[in-house]
Amino acid sequence: MTLDLKPISIKELTSLSSPKVWTFNCYIDQIKSITPIKGWLQAEKKDNYLIITANIKTKVDLTCHRCLKNFTKNLKAVEEELILISKNTKGSDPVTSQKVFDETEDWLESIHPNDSFDPQRWAFEQLSLQMPTVNICSQACPGFFRDSSKKTSNMNNETDHQTTTLDPRWSLLKKIQKT
Repeated sequence: MTLDLKPISIKELTSLSSPKVWTFNCYIDQIKSITPIKGWLQAEKKDNYLIITANIKTKVDLTCHRCLKNFTKNLKAVEEELILISKNTKGSDPVTSQKVFDETEDWLESIHPNDSFDPQRWAFEQLSLQMPTVNICSQACPGFFRDSSKKTSNMNNETDHQTTTLDPRWSLLKKIQKT
């Protein structure tokens, strides 16, 4: 963890006269980025909630799930999030005596008044949400090489059908299957 990205207690954040701002130009161990995470994050306490505003970005190296080639993906998080400060951090009852929002509003995040806000963890979570669930290098990715010269004329012939290999990784399984 970078020293200037150390967590700040909610009590300390409350005592500040202006919002706390962190500047990012570092790596975070949990994100295997190829460039440092750059940008800024601001935390400000208002009434019974925190306003977190951020603009952070980095680049990661991923492997395409179709063709297994490496490619670079830009990750960028431009976020504004409200975090409820509540002794009841389970999220079951977001209504407090100081509530300034409509009571029907859904709170996704809450923090206990005795806890600390960790900017590095928050940045990690936001950038992780930007990671694709399926890594595809481009929409035009053809996938694995398909050898059209091995097309069989007689699909009923089992040996001819087995020689048609769409994915070279299957060849080892074919050898095991034959033994």
